[in-house]
Amino acid sequence: MRIFIPIKQNDWKDAIVLISRLVYFGYNWLREKYYDQKLHFPQGFRVSDETKKQIALWNDIIQFKHKDDNDEIFCNDPLLIVEYNQPGLAARNLRELDVANVIRGTQNYIPIAFPRVHPPQSNSVIAFNSMQTLDDAVVQLFERYSNFTQGTNHPTIGRIYVVEFRRANTFDVSERRRVFN
Repeated sequence: MRIFIPIKQNDWKDAIVLISRLVYFGYNWLREKYYDQKLHFPQGFRVSDETKKQIALWNDIIQFKHKDDNDEIFCNDPLLIVEYNQPGLAARNLRELDVANVIRGTQNYIPIAFPRVHPPQSNSVIAFNSMQTLDDAVVQLFERYSNFTQGTNHPTIGRIYVVEFRRANTFDVSERRRVFN
């Protein structure tokens, strides 16, 4: 498809600006469509659109990181997704940052750098280097916030999902139940 835009000889700077805007908006439009079409999210995986966008972005990062690995060692970088229940957080007088700090304070947790300059650190989507460290973080959350271990009956503060990426832009999702009950 060709788009012909008549340009006067002195308007080349305006033309470059116009083309760059078309590319920018076209890219953003494709990116919005991309995350839901490239990765097929399971029906029971109820997370926000922003979380889905972050999962798609992490998929790209992890696929690129492991592009030369063989299938046996591919993708040892799971994601921990926390979908927060705001009324539950308020009832316990907690913030999302408090829960995220427990996760990041897990022994052997090493943050994986987000591929942007000065990224906002997410309190909902956290990448790990190994499944063992992720499991340790889930245990920390259970010991700290579970009604079972605390002997209380507070409302739940959210749900936890573990995402493991596979080849061919697929991923496995599992919910870790009764962590926050």
